[in-house]
Amino acid sequence: MRSILIIDHGSMRAEANHMLSCVANLLQQMVGSDVIVRYAHMELAEPSIPRGFAECVQAGATEIIA
Repeated sequence: MRSILIIDHGSMRAEANHMLSCVANLLQQMVGSDVIVRYAHMELAEPSIPRGFAECVQAGATEIIA
């Protein structure tokens, strides 16, 4: 199953980090259930990039586009 991992820099501002979660949710709605969409931050916030990849794999991803 394909997965998209959206990555941003990360911020000390919770509002900025929450925006990436909203973008991921919107993209998930657009692509449907055939693609797994997750998000990660490079630094300053969770989930980290390794955790984002792990979440994709745990959800059944065999291919991840980051």
